[in-house]
Amino acid sequence: MHTSLTPGLVTLDHIETFLQWGGPIYRFRGPLYFPKRGHDSWHPGSLELDVSYDLRKEQATLEGLPGGQGFAERPQVSIGHWIDDLPVVNVSLFPLKIRGEVQRLDKQSGVLRTRFIITQPVLLSEKELASYMNDRLQGYSYYRIRIACKPTKGETKPRDLVLTLGKEPGCIGQLEGWTEDPLDVRRIEYLGPDHQTMVSMQANLPPDLAALLHKERETQWSYRIFCPLVEDEYLVVQFDVGAPPDGKGVHGHRDNTTNVLLYTLHDHDVRGKASVFRNKAIQEITTFTAALDRVLYRALDEARTPPRQDEPKATTQAGEERIPEDYVECESGIGEEIGPDTEDEQADGRRWLSRSTALAALIVIVAIGLCAIVRRRLRR
Repeated sequence: MHTSLTPGLVTLDHIETFLQWGGPIYRFRGPLYFPKRGHDSWHPGSLELDVSYDLRKEQATLEGLPGGQGFAERPQVSIGHWIDDLPVVNVSLFPLKIRGEVQRLDKQSGVLRTRFIITQPVLLSEKELASYMNDRLQGYSYYRIRIACKPTKGETKPRDLVLTLGKEPGCIGQLEGWTEDPLDVRRIEYLGPDHQTMVSMQANLPPDLAALLHKERETQWSYRIFCPLVEDEYLVVQFDVGAPPDGKGVHGHRDNTTNVLLYTLHDHDVRGKASVFRNKAIQEITTFTAALDRVLYRALDEARTPPRQDEPKATTQAGEERIPEDYVECESGIGEEIGPDTEDEQADGRRWLSRSTALAALIVIVAIGLCAIVRRRLRR
C-alpha cells in the first residue's frame, strides 16, 4: 500500500508553528528566471519574487512583480512535486501562472530559496513581463512558426508554411501553405527510446502509420506533428529537435509537448522533413528549416478586473490579436499550454487542498515529527 502526506513539503519549523498557532506559514523567495537566446537553460533576471502562504487560512501574498494592472489582490497557491519529486510551489494570478522550484531551506530565516519561472503566458524578458502586467486585456499566448521548404519534385519555387499553435481554444493548431485551405494539427508527438513519450492529440493515428513509425521510435528521439489530408492520408512534419537536455532545472522541454519545439526554436533554428502517408507507406516530400515568427496574445473578453475609477476602461473585440506596443520582430520564443483553462480555473484557480484535509494531514505529520522536536529541544 502506498501512503503519502499532503503537503509533502514540511520542515520542523512548520510543525512547531502548527503546534503554537494552528497552521504553518510558508515563505518562498528567489529570482525570476527567463530564457536566453543561445542557451538551453534559463537565467535569473533582476526581479526577486517573495511568496507567503498561510496554509490554515489558505491566504497568500505575492511580491516582486512589476506593475500589475487588473490582477487579483491575492494569488492562488498550491504546493506539490514536479519531475523527480522536485518540490514546487505553483502560483496562479489569472491569467499569469508561475512555478517555483524549491532549491534549499535557509535555516537562519526559515525561507525556502526558490527558482521561479513563468509558465503561462509566454514572456521572454522582464520588459515583456512589465508590458503584459500593465495591459488588462492581454490573455493567453500563441505562436507562429515559419517553415521554409525546399521545392518539391516538379516545383521550381520553395514552399513557405506557417504553423500556428494554441490560437483557438480546444484546438492544437493549424498549418497553412501546404494545401489551399489550412490543415488542422490533430496530433503532436515527442517520443524517445525506452517508451519516453509526450503527446498532445485530438485523434489517434491509423494503425498502419503507427506501425511504420514504431521502429524509429525505439532508437532515437523524434518530434512530429500530424495533419489529416484525406481519409487515411496524413501529412507528417518532423522537426530535428533532438533529445531533451540533460539535468534538472528550469527548461521548457519538460513542461509539455508544444514547449519542446518552441524552446528549441528559442535556442536556434531547426531543420526537418515533410512526408506524406498514403497507401500504407510514408514518402518524404521535402526538407525544411523552421524558425519562430512571433508570439501573440489573445484578447480577453473583458479586462482581468474592473479598472479603478480614475483609469480609462479597456475595450477590445474578443479574440483580437494584441501585440505589445514596444513589439519588435522576435527571434525566439517559448511554449505554453494549448488552449485556455476552464472557466472555473480562470476565475478562481483550483484549490489544491481543503482546509480540513490540510489540517488532518498536518496532524499526522506532527505525530511523525514530534519525537524529532522533543529531541532537538532536549539538546538545548
